[in-house]
Amino acid sequence: MKILRWLDRNLEEKLMMILLMAMVLIMGIQVICRYVFNNSLSWTEEITRFLFVWTTFLSIGYCMEKQISLRIDQLTAMLPDTLQIIVRLLVLLISLTFFAYMIPEAWNYTMSAVASRQKSSATNISMAWVQGSTVVGFVFGLIRSVQEIFQEILAINKRKNTKD
Repeated sequence: MKILRWLDRNLEEKLMMILLMAMVLIMGIQVICRYVFNNSLSWTEEITRFLFVWTTFLSIGYCMEKQISLRIDQLTAMLPDTLQIIVRLLVLLISLTFFAYMIPEAWNYTMSAVASRQKSSATNISMAWVQGSTVVGFVFGLIRSVQEIFQEILAINKRKNTKD
């Protein structure tokens, strides 16, 4: 149970941190090779780009969990408390619907790369590994949307019980 709680709170953040550190390390190696040894590596930019794509899609779940997605806070802050809750739930339901719609689309996109056996030019990595980031990102977004909806409902019930 403790492990699941840690994963729930840290998974996306730690994965993104590892990927960003790998990007810095790889590009640092590229700079050293280019300017110190006068020999540029062909694979570093491609790997860094793939890691960046993965980081981008992992950030979907992270942003949902930390509640730092795009929204207009000043407008909703002017609304009465009840309407603020309704707007938050509506936004979360729209997000959930979007992610639920995108998961099969992302899966089909990834499977098309598997079927075509497309490989990257410099590293010869299957492009399905890169395109799979879309599936993972949308699944994390869906999970985090469901969690946020439940937390919002629990907060509503808590407020309701304290008023009684």
